[in-house]
Amino acid sequence: PQRLRSALTLSLTGTLLRSARPKEAESLISTLAGPERKLTAHEEAARDYLLGEAKRLQNEPIKAVEYWNKAEASGDQLYRVKAVLAKTVLQLQERAVKPEEAIERLERLRFAWRGDGLETQIAQVLGRLYLTIKKWDSAFELMRDAAGFAAGSEAGNAMAAAITQAFPPFYT
Repeated sequence: PQRLRSALTLSLTGTLLRSARPKEAESLISTLAGPERKLTAHEEAARDYLLGEAKRLQNEPIKAVEYWNKAEASGDQLYRVKAVLAKTVLQLQERAVKPEEAIERLERLRFAWRGDGLETQIAQVLGRLYLTIKKWDSAFELMRDAAGFAAGSEAGNAMAAAITQAFPPFYT
């Protein structure tokens, strides 16, 4: 069935991107739609987000942001949040956005998405941003929350280590 094929295509595309294989990911995602089939709004948002990731991996930040802007405008909550997070992180790396502006964007996301690894990612990035602007209480709270959300996982352990490093007086 088409719905299963679409879900598998999106999932496999994400796997290729996590394996740093953007050209193969682009090739696979191009099979999602055809002349006989129009994409659903969710599929379009997913495609745009994933193509943005492919462009980021190919060191094409302008194209990445263009795709993420489409995903953000799509109305699909999941891919809107993922796109804003990805775009914000890239723009921070490119120094195209100041930490304070990034914090404003991510604070809005924090309340738009709850309950899974995406919430953990948002809290991790926000916690580190608050560290850079020396808002220690906010940084500690978010980093602690992120470590708790992902307790027992590699991401949770990494965040716990980051807390220990950032706040040594509390842990020595």
